[in-house]
Amino acid sequence: MEVLFKQAIEKNLFTVLDVHLSQFLTEQTPLTGQNKQRLLFLISYLSAETRAGHVCLKLTKLNSIDMFNGRDNELNQQFWSKLSSPRLSDWCELLTLSTIASDGQRYTPLVLQADRLYFQRMWLNEQKVANYFRQISTVKLTHTANLSTILTDLFPDQQDEIDWQKIAVAMALTRQVAIISGGPGTGKTTTVAKLLAALIAARPKHSPALRIMAAAPTGKAAARLTQAFNVALDKLTTQQNAKLIMSNEALTLHRLLGAQLNQQQFIHCKENPLHLDILIIDEASMVDLSMMASVIDALPEHARLILLGDREQLSSVEAGAVLGDLCYFASNDYSDSRANELTELTGYPLLATEKCASIADNICLLQKSYRFDQQSGIGQLAAYVKQGESKKAMQLLMAKQYNDIAFHCFRSELDYPSVIEHAVQGYSHYLQYIKQADFDINQALMLFSCFRLLSALRDGAFGVDGLNSQIEKALIKQKLLSMAPNEEWYLGRPVMILKNHSGLGLYNGDIGITLPSTTDPSKKRVYFQLADGRIQGFSPYRLPLHETAFVMTVHKSQGSEFDHVALILPTEFSPILTRSLLYTAVTRAKKQMTLYSRSSILEKAINSQIERQTGLIQALA
Repeated sequence: MEVLFKQAIEKNLFTVLDVHLSQFLTEQTPLTGQNKQRLLFLISYLSAETRAGHVCLKLTKLNSIDMFNGRDNELNQQFWSKLSSPRLSDWCELLTLSTIASDGQRYTPLVLQADRLYFQRMWLNEQKVANYFRQISTVKLTHTANLSTILTDLFPDQQDEIDWQKIAVAMALTRQVAIISGGPGTGKTTTVAKLLAALIAARPKHSPALRIMAAAPTGKAAARLTQAFNVALDKLTTQQNAKLIMSNEALTLHRLLGAQLNQQQFIHCKENPLHLDILIIDEASMVDLSMMASVIDALPEHARLILLGDREQLSSVEAGAVLGDLCYFASNDYSDSRANELTELTGYPLLATEKCASIADNICLLQKSYRFDQQSGIGQLAAYVKQGESKKAMQLLMAKQYNDIAFHCFRSELDYPSVIEHAVQGYSHYLQYIKQADFDINQALMLFSCFRLLSALRDGAFGVDGLNSQIEKALIKQKLLSMAPNEEWYLGRPVMILKNHSGLGLYNGDIGITLPSTTDPSKKRVYFQLADGRIQGFSPYRLPLHETAFVMTVHKSQGSEFDHVALILPTEFSPILTRSLLYTAVTRAKKQMTLYSRSSILEKAINSQIERQTGLIQALA
């Protein structure tokens, strides 16, 4: 078995940490012989699955076919043979004998529920999130009789077609939690702006001002939310503004909760809750299970929670798929009483269903895109990818009928330089601009954000590291960059922050550009646009962990939008290439989308959908 574990580490199926953790926990048990070997494998596999974003391990997935997601069938068969082909009952008996697993009623490192195995921390977080949404989804808020009038004033153009934005506002006014999901351009932030106006209008006279806070997982997403909310707040009268207390800055979730340097515990928690009445979280698909549990801990009992996001996007980088799991119950069908209530408030007849999980009464799916019309190739491509219509997506790309989408089919490695040339062209505008003596930092950041090359991978020629290196060399060759030998901080270098630093106000995903200091041009500073819209420069040597950012992973692009997005896929298929990844990449583009891929790889990716293993859906059903 030791040889097999070494091979699994060499092939990146396990890490050394996975195996060391397994060895440590297994040593706490009375197991010997094959039972000990089985437990070593089981915990290593659970650790690897958790790193991959799964909350738990479904023991029924441990078989000679599904293990390692088919990445190495030969090693799979060898492990399975050494383990003597255990069945579900064998795994359950093994965990009982181990003494380090329980049903969660007592403290043990592992928790087994039905066929799902968890590390205890993951199980506790899932229970906390499930209990919160199960309980709060049934809480009905008392509302004034004039809500229907308020909604009519905000949505005066009543059409035969249901206006789901109006439904979403009505839902959020009458429940303590509201979950609003929609694709790009469906008006999620517009909906919340109207909700703010409705909350103010419905607020009884002489009531205390509503304390509202807005947050997002990343600095870029928080900055976009800040801009949208400031537009909405500017439209309010002085009298209306007096009815709410709201910062003009959306915060990152880490900043909202009070992240502390080198500490896992947030300042705001159950014992020290946030001082607010309503919390609005945008880009909720990026919120992992642990973060959602921390948010729930920090909410006062009376607080309303409004989640905005796109359930079709990639799940969070860390473990969990909270928004996707919550929206599993969404179909815009409601319980009888809820459908009648929303119909009475909005004037739209809604479908009722007899079998409806309580959480479904708190979810609204926005369906109409106001950004992409029938002439938009991006909109159609996103729809085909979302629906898994690979043939239609390929026909659309091959037809070349739309100006806003382009497909470059890789036939061999010789096509690789065309991607680099495209990137050089895309980044030339901001690099030429910063050569001007009187350039504006804000304009430089805006020009850089017009184009972005995305990759699915980190390593290899088609990964972030390889592409960043090749683009740097090409830009130097074109004299768009000037770099001394071994110079790290050259003018124009874009960098992405990889680790939160609450002291500096820089967070994972923030992007800045290296430019001459405004106070001393002989020195270099890295300038970032912060969540409140301010531009701030930092010494390169004070930055937390970072990397060059001509290319970013699709995961890191979540919460951002660019005028022109180019996506490059590798020439060999990888399990990371999924429908959700492609959909996320395509919907980052506002005006132009360019795809570089082999047709077979792209088609297979559209047909590939990997679901995160969690127990949240079962807990909420």
